[in-house]
Order: sequence, then structure tokens, then C-alpha cells
Amino acid sequence: MNLGLLAQVESKELLAILTDKENNIVWQANQSPATEMYKEYFKGNFSKDEPYILYTNQAGMAVGIILSKLNIVECHTIKMSQFGLKLFEKSGIKFDYKELIPLVKSSKDENMVCPIEKFLS
Repeated sequence: MNLGLLAQVESKELLAILTDKENNIVWQANQSPATEMYKEYFKGNFSKDEPYILYTNQAGMAVGIILSKLNIVECHTIKMSQFGLKLFEKSGIKFDYKELIPLVKSSKDENMVCPIEKFLS
């Protein structure tokens, strides 16, 4: 685990960072990380063979679903949603979190549930 990258997502300097196994940043987002990650995935901008490590401020169902599609082998998150936790436990990847939350909050308005999380849950 790269503590510097984890600190960046905890401070919300960036909301999500995807690295290769050597901790080289291959993708990052500072807004709507699930939406941005899916956009890049559907554009074919991620290798299906490359093992990735994900650092994120919040992880929920949308991230849990894309775990196997991106070959994410580790995830370090600050907040994990209860629904996301179930998917992470089934995935078999190495993961950790600091706080369990009911649902992921919107990156634009922390008083609202993330629209994707709301739909999926």
C-alpha cells in the first residue's frame, strides 16, 4: 500500500487513483470516480491483464461490480458502503477501509446519496 496515495484520496485531493503493481499511476479522478472509471473501461483504456491497485475515497457497489472487469487485485478505501462490502467480500481481492457507511455519497453533494449507488442498491 502506498500511504501517500491513500492520503491523497482521504484528503479528497483526488477521489480515486488506479495504479499498476509498481504504484505507477495509470488513472485518476477528482470527480464522480465511478462514472469516470466506467467511461474509461468502456473506451477500452484499461488492460484486462494488468493487475491494478485502487485507492479511493469511497467504494460501493459500482466499484464492487467493476473489480473483476479491471483485474483490480487490491483496493484501499477510506469509506466502504455496506452494499459494496458484500461484493468486495465475494471478490476475493485484498481490501481495507477505515469506515463502513450505509451508502456512498455523491462527490458533488455529500448530503445526497450517489445516484449510481442509489440505483444499484
